[in-house]
Amino acid sequence: MFHSTQQDVMDPAEPVGEELLRIEGLKIHFPLGRRRHGQYAETVYAVDGVDFALHKGQTVSLVGESGCGKSTVARSLVGLVRPTAGSIRYKGMDLRTASRSQMRMLRREVQIVFQDPFASVNPRMRVRDIIEEPLRVQGLPRDRYVAEELLEMVGLQPVYANRFPHEFSGGQMQRIGIARALALKPRVLVLDEPISALDVSIQAQIINLLMDLQDELGLAYLLIAHDVAVVRAVSHRVLVMYLGRIVEAGPEVLSDPGHPYTQALLSAIPSAEVGSRGSRKEIILEGDVPSPTDPPSGCRFRTRCWKAADVCAEEEPGLLDRTGHGALNACHFPAHE
Repeated sequence: MFHSTQQDVMDPAEPVGEELLRIEGLKIHFPLGRRRHGQYAETVYAVDGVDFALHKGQTVSLVGESGCGKSTVARSLVGLVRPTAGSIRYKGMDLRTASRSQMRMLRREVQIVFQDPFASVNPRMRVRDIIEEPLRVQGLPRDRYVAEELLEMVGLQPVYANRFPHEFSGGQMQRIGIARALALKPRVLVLDEPISALDVSIQAQIINLLMDLQDELGLAYLLIAHDVAVVRAVSHRVLVMYLGRIVEAGPEVLSDPGHPYTQALLSAIPSAEVGSRGSRKEIILEGDVPSPTDPPSGCRFRTRCWKAADVCAEEEPGLLDRTGHGALNACHFPAHE
């Protein structure tokens, strides 16, 4: 079980602490094929207009089907993917125009924890060197016992510092990955599916560790996850993505969904798991997810939506508070259960 201290989700109008990250109009497009007359044959619109903010001590979660752009957003925040347009600001500093020294500072304060804890480390390095690697890259002094202290912080024995990755389980390696991310004393952790590669019995332990660290260190988290139970337990705010755009956002999105896509996602999950009101009939979506190289006009979900009308093809719905409940919704016909 998750021993959440955040079960009373906070209103988005009352942020937890100071604003650390602000993403506005973020677009990330990937060209495909050869250039013809100065243009590429096709373009993948992986992220096509995303806005949100992240505050100190807050957990914002991105959910959606595979391929919707969640991980691309996450990687852009740490400089692994370059934005095509829009802005990513850390404490007011725009990453797209930041100098080399500013980016060096940013990389100290915004760290990432990857999905596969083994693929994200060098198997020939000892754990001590893995944890201290960020300090070496940044040219920072290393305390003799920094690796041991970080291992204790994430619930591992200090003697593990002299071992190699193949000597650990997946859960232990993810703890080591978290220890490495904490080496530079960051203020923001980007958690890219941090438990999806782990056994179910270990997942809750890692989530509880992350929540304890957030309480202790005042960290802000951007969490990418598929597990609705996890997202609901730890999030102050949930963003639902579909085909590169956010279609619904708010603190109670998973309890009272208003967008048809969110309703369809949750309908396949037992109601007790997501804490919804009463039973929920499963919604079967027809058709496939449209290609990100040629998204539909207007509402991108309209080709699979049972509520679709002419206006959905002609006019793209903005992400607005359409019900007066504080939740943002990008649907011409929102409805709450």
